[in-house]
Amino acid sequence: MYNAATRGSLRNSLSLSQDEVQNLLDTTTDWTIRFKMPLNRVVKMDDLIRGHVEVNTDTLDDKVLWKRADELPTYHLANIVDDHLMEITEVIRGEEWLPSLPLHYMLYEAFGWTDTMPRFAHLSLLLKPVGNGKLSKRDGDKLGFPVFPLAWKNPETGEVSHGYREDGYFPEAFVNLLAMLGWNPGDDREMFTLDQLVEAFSLDKVQKAGAKFNPDKAKWYNKEYLRLKTTRELTDLFIPVLEDHGCKVVDCPCNALTAGASFEGFGADFTNHIFTREYVEAVVELVKERATFVKDMWDIAAYLFVAPSQFEEFGIKAGAGLPSKPVDPNRPVDPRAKVYDDTKTAPFLAKDVDKFWNPDHYENCFEVCQYISGAEFGFDDLDVYRGTMEADALEHALEDYIKMREYPMGKVMNSLRLALTGAASGLGIAAILSFIGRKEFARRMGYVAERLGRI
Repeated sequence: MYNAATRGSLRNSLSLSQDEVQNLLDTTTDWTIRFKMPLNRVVKMDDLIRGHVEVNTDTLDDKVLWKRADELPTYHLANIVDDHLMEITEVIRGEEWLPSLPLHYMLYEAFGWTDTMPRFAHLSLLLKPVGNGKLSKRDGDKLGFPVFPLAWKNPETGEVSHGYREDGYFPEAFVNLLAMLGWNPGDDREMFTLDQLVEAFSLDKVQKAGAKFNPDKAKWYNKEYLRLKTTRELTDLFIPVLEDHGCKVVDCPCNALTAGASFEGFGADFTNHIFTREYVEAVVELVKERATFVKDMWDIAAYLFVAPSQFEEFGIKAGAGLPSKPVDPNRPVDPRAKVYDDTKTAPFLAKDVDKFWNPDHYENCFEVCQYISGAEFGFDDLDVYRGTMEADALEHALEDYIKMREYPMGKVMNSLRLALTGAASGLGIAAILSFIGRKEFARRMGYVAERLGRI
């Protein structure tokens, strides 16, 4: 250690003559200026989070303040001078800077600035979600969450680290998350606007122990803030997502009709992928409670904009938006749970095809389709549903018909959902049909018969 105990025996301005020192200053560039720490002095400090702290200078080294080689001050000197000139009143920083606090106190004293010295607060570290230690970029890469507010590109390697903004987090959710890491308001509140945080925050409620980062809690915050937004606000945010996926949204249906669009059912042209804003708002209203991010609404309801016959063209994976189920260690993992590239089943989810696409199930689906849509699927003397295509009316009509025919309700519904969406889980059949309409219902049933076969 370079300190009071060793500095006299080292080659420096204290051990060399004045002429030797001047010669070295004039002829070399590898010298530095250090702070001469006093001998056996107790530095008494106060931290707004950690309270009163005392350190003996004999445990401290003589830190470098300026380097001749690059003619630049080190952080310690630059920080103190800059804060003084900017009249900083509070310095809030991470606890890794706590060991530097005695030096900074001594620098303020050496410059004669103790009367304007700011108050210091050293925040606890953010800890990794699993194991011990400080949160790092490596933890984010390993566990799949960002550690930077914005995307960052390493100028040396070109490696790009994604940020919270690019991952779809709302700014207000991110701020709320950060505020609750190592601080609490003293009650059970978790949601704060920025103004509420300004009103409630105080350093005396900041904890001394490190705060373990929870990426699932970060998602929870975003989901809660998504729920607070109006359907109109979410629609404005969702439309660019649709456009990125090749869909077009029009405010005025008349303009789309003039351009050649042909709307069927409720404001949707599945051939040209043109949709009215009213249609998009209705989709958002239906699925927003299931979404954590705005982009999730595409994964959840892509089939309300693109038929399974075009999934590959649009890069859609059936069932991609379904929530992951807890893994049961006592049951073997289904090897086909997320298989999309099976040439026999794509674009339909393989495990659902295995389970539901057989004559005992799908023939009932074609009969239901003929009953609802009026399209011909080979069932003679079958009455056709004449009611509206609103979800409530359709739900009653479907249930009444399936019960009347004594078909297994769950199997018929799952098989229908597989045919319409590519997977057996998801939104309710009546809701889906209320969006896509009779003709698209019949088209999708025709495609699944062609793709998966029908005896």
